[in-house]
Amino acid sequence: MSVVSFSGASNDSFAANNRRAAAAIGLAALLLFALSGKPAFCDVIVEGFPEWLERVALRSLSAVWDEVAPRQVDGEEKERVLSLVASRLLQGYIVQSVSVRGDEARFVFRAAGAPFPWSVVLTYGNLPPPPAEWLEKDTAAFVPAIESALEGIPLEALSWGDEAFREFVRDLAREALPGWDAVPLVRLRERGAQLQIQLVPRPPLVLALVPRLRSTTLPLMLRKDLHEGLLADLSPLAGLPVPWVKRHREEVEAWAGRVLSERNTVRNSRARVEVTFVPETLAPLDVRVESRKYTISAWAAAYAGTDDRYGEIGLHLGRKAQPWSGWEVELYGEWVAALNDFAVESRWGIRWSPWGEAWLGAEMAYPGETLWWRLWVDGAKPGRPYLWWRWSEDYGNNGGLGWRLTEHLSLELHYDERDKDEVSLRAVGNL
Repeated sequence: MSVVSFSGASNDSFAANNRRAAAAIGLAALLLFALSGKPAFCDVIVEGFPEWLERVALRSLSAVWDEVAPRQVDGEEKERVLSLVASRLLQGYIVQSVSVRGDEARFVFRAAGAPFPWSVVLTYGNLPPPPAEWLEKDTAAFVPAIESALEGIPLEALSWGDEAFREFVRDLAREALPGWDAVPLVRLRERGAQLQIQLVPRPPLVLALVPRLRSTTLPLMLRKDLHEGLLADLSPLAGLPVPWVKRHREEVEAWAGRVLSERNTVRNSRARVEVTFVPETLAPLDVRVESRKYTISAWAAAYAGTDDRYGEIGLHLGRKAQPWSGWEVELYGEWVAALNDFAVESRWGIRWSPWGEAWLGAEMAYPGETLWWRLWVDGAKPGRPYLWWRWSEDYGNNGGLGWRLTEHLSLELHYDERDKDEVSLRAVGNL
């Protein structure tokens, strides 16, 4: 097997005196074509080529006709010279006829010899599924279009039509595969030739995913495992073109959702998964995982600006249900321990979500058997405010207005009418 690379056309020198003029005209035409790259001024009609190759033939023959047309010779002589030069310029094709009518020259060509057999294959490296499946789907019409463009094209024609063919392939790739360069290479076979088209990703590329996994129902330890697994499973996206990945954004989101749904943590907790993907060089992947069955959270808090409060740790365990469509109800228990003496306050309550991220509920706190009415408004998303508040007939108001700095750290303004310093600053770390 041998490899044929694309190269430009060349002109043979003519030995015979009656061909020297034609050779000179041909060389002048090639020079003019190379310098200008534009169609000439006189009318030229070319038949027998596909559209992508016809443009090259038209430019070359127009340059020749511009040189021949002004000469004071009869039409037959012009036709003879044009036929001779055209056969030298456009290798692989036979000049079937040339006719001159005033300022118009008409050329009719046919391929020399039997139809040349071509085969076309795509190569794009070791791309795993599902991106490989998306690429295969995008190129389903790409290969037939290339095969149709090469049908009946002699191998020699690519010596003078290589740039036009490369441009044709690039234009098809830009439409079907944004962000990919299509590089053609011809390999000769025992019979015919194989055109290999190498797909090469073009910058900007997706260099890395930046998953942000948030949840109000799963603890940090479980979220960390999901985060690391998601990075590993979606690693094939790294190195792919951003415009092409943007076209398949919905498939990426569905893929990430399937990957998470197969995890034991998500499956056992019957969690709901929502994924939002932004195709960029450092691509954010915002994931929300909320269990329909359980709520598990833990935290540690420290206070500033008060002498009435010590640091504390807390645990929240809840069992959720959906008695009516669109409603969520949770039975929960909370345990809060002060770090100075580890005295534990337990809270037992019920809450329901009338809409979105808001919850309303009531809880009984021990020791003391105190009834508190409670409100939560929290989307668990970094960079957003949140609110929790509770009220008791015996102890008044207690609550906090906070801001989530990261997925794991929040800062809030804390208020409690039971304390001497009613207002303090509270830092909360989610565990």
